Amino acid sequence: MQTSPPRSILDGRRTALVTAAIREFAAAGYLAASTNRIVEAAGVSKGLLFHHFGDKNGLYMETVQTYITELMSRFDERLGRTRPDLFERLRQYALAKWPLVEEEPSTLAFLQEAMTDPRLSCTTPCSPRQPRSPPQPTGDCFRGSTRAPSDRA
Repeated sequence: MQTSPPRSILDGRRTALVTAAIREFAAAGYLAASTNRIVEAAGVSKGLLFHHFGDKNGLYMETVQTYITELMSRFDERLGRTRPDLFERLRQYALAKWPLVEEEPSTLAFLQEAMTDPRLSCTTPCSPRQPRSPPQPTGDCFRGSTRAPSDRA
């Protein structure tokens, strides 16, 4: 009798897929990213990618969500307790953010593409800190925009 792999193995494979996808999307961008290269780097079958994420867009959305969550967690750790003065807080934010940019410029470029590419649609909330806004054709849900396209300058 064949049994399913333990949950820890499945979770490990899912994590490997997301990790490989972050690298691939950062290096190639969404449109040029290859699911073949992603599954090869993750050491899993292509069927498992589609089982977990449905399609390339599903993997991309999960990858963006995962990376934003991880990045915000690392940012919060570095930020520590904030000062009451607005300008001091802004200074703290800049000092906490800059090392993250220096450590991983390619993956931050991947997030910049995710937040600005109008061809990519948002179908899931992208940050636990922001409420989900209705999907906008310009991809503004990554920024949590609630303004209509006609309101933008």
